[in-house]
Amino acid sequence: MKVLIIEDDVSIRDVYKEEFVSQSFEVETAKDGQEGLEKMKSLLPNIVLLDLSMPHVTGFDVLKAVKQDPLLAKIPVFVLTNLYPDVADLVNNYGATDVFVKVNLTPGDLVEKVKAHFAK
Repeated sequence: MKVLIIEDDVSIRDVYKEEFVSQSFEVETAKDGQEGLEKMKSLLPNIVLLDLSMPHVTGFDVLKAVKQDPLLAKIPVFVLTNLYPDVADLVNNYGATDVFVKVNLTPGDLVEKVKAHFAK
């Protein structure tokens, strides 16, 4: 299963990547929204983990672009944030599959959420 992690904080990105790799996921990363969109188009991952607060192309920009592209719109996007608590807005208006507050979730918890999503 291919996971794309779009996160500008290198330490957070690396911790998430390490946890998913340890659970036998194939993982790609992107350091910003622009790179993330390019990798989504080329890799067509099974799921995307997306930070909202990034310079230049934000997570909001990525969500808008994904929603407008029929091929990408089918890819589940889990938003990871500490700054934007309006889950309903992200799901209903931006097309996020689910939203998680980073400080409330360990990397292991996140892996379990992804597994649970695909178990349904």
